[in-house]
Amino acid sequence: MEITAIDASAELAKVQEMPELTSVQDSSAFMDVVLSHVGELNASLVEAQNMADKVAMGENIPSHEIMIAMEKARMELNMAVQVRNKLLDAYQEITKMQI
Repeated sequence: MEITAIDASAELAKVQEMPELTSVQDSSAFMDVVLSHVGELNASLVEAQNMADKVAMGENIPSHEIMIAMEKARMELNMAVQVRNKLLDAYQEITKMQI
């Protein structure tokens, strides 16, 4: 029975060949996604406000369209708040980790 030695240098070479896990491109892509969703949220909030303003000025806009726009804006805002809360929780968990 023959025992072969473990070649540690081959495993070390594999580890050194791995690319970086985080890069500037990844973080900028994440920021692009976040900023685009914030822009969409802002657009829906502005649309709902404009519709409410038009109704207040006396324009004839069907009430169901106003309610749909306002509900869409409310749901998108709630979603953004929940995403922010989850990101904040994740950040707090990371800061609690021991190195």
